[in-house]
Amino acid sequence: MSQTTSNSLYLQVKPAGAYHCVCDANQDAASRIVSYLLGQETTPLFSLESIAAWLDGNEPKAREILRHMQKLQWLQWVSEPQSVKDGKLEDILPGILAPLSMSEKSLLADNQGFYIASNGIPHETAEELSALSADLASLYERHRGLLNGNLNRPDNWAIVDAAGFSQLGFWPLHVGNELFLGAMMKQFPEIKFVLKTLPHSQKGHLGFMVQKDKPELVAEINAGLKAIKANGKFDEIKQKWIGDLDLGE
Repeated sequence: MSQTTSNSLYLQVKPAGAYHCVCDANQDAASRIVSYLLGQETTPLFSLESIAAWLDGNEPKAREILRHMQKLQWLQWVSEPQSVKDGKLEDILPGILAPLSMSEKSLLADNQGFYIASNGIPHETAEELSALSADLASLYERHRGLLNGNLNRPDNWAIVDAAGFSQLGFWPLHVGNELFLGAMMKQFPEIKFVLKTLPHSQKGHLGFMVQKDKPELVAEINAGLKAIKANGKFDEIKQKWIGDLDLGE
């Protein structure tokens, strides 16, 4: 892996790596590397010796962990360093929170029920969600043994609709010794794929559910379906993902 031996590249944490670092209070070697990188004001120049120093000077171990992190897309090597944004945290956080949710409605709260920042959520709603976050944080702490052990650590919580789709999600985030929760509200999707099968039958129905105020989207879907049925792509996709199920016309 040539990237882990270059001295001309900078080591940058990717979103998946940052989340791995904060999703659990118990940090492994990869989390310690990410924590150090995130604690720098500027993206550091890559040095295997420096990383090995964080792991008791064990260079073979450092190289192995870096390969693992690169494979999981937790790190990337960039040619130019980047610096943290200047300004107050309360001014910077809303812009960071916005793209985390399709609806751009999200907030960050502490485990005491106070929200630190929010985006797209009214103040009163943000306060109520923060209080709910604190209750969930307390529940998470009380049942951590069960969640981390028997249930294979499902870290996230969600409020779902009757079909099982998440409408509001909560993510515990461990930063140092502090526990925070990120909350994201889901925007109802413009389109849903629906496949229903008839009991004891090889027949079924395939369709798309579209919001009532999106007639132009319906036209685009129908045009697309007509095109892929004409060129045979529809049958190819159906055979790959659905098999011999008879969908009728």
